[in-house]
Amino acid sequence: MIIQQIKSSNSFKALKEFKGYYNLTMHEDSDKIIWNYNVKDSYIIETYEKKPGYSPFKLTLNINKHSDIIDLTVIQD
Repeated sequence: MIIQQIKSSNSFKALKEFKGYYNLTMHEDSDKIIWNYNVKDSYIIETYEKKPGYSPFKLTLNINKHSDIIDLTVIQD
C-alpha cells in the first residue's frame, strides 16, 4: 500500500543508483519538501520541514519490496 502511494506521487522519480540524499540546501526558502523515489528494490519518502521557532527536521522512510521491515530515520538540526 505504501509503495503504491510512493509510486503514484507527483514527485516520484525512479533512480538507477543511490547517490546520497537530495540536497536540501537548494530549497532553503521552502517550509516543507517531500521527495518520493525508488532505487533498485527500495522505495523512499524523504520529508524536510522547518517551522518558525522549531528546529528543522528530516524524516526518511525506506521500504524494501522484498522485506517486512520499514526503516524510519529522523534527523533534527
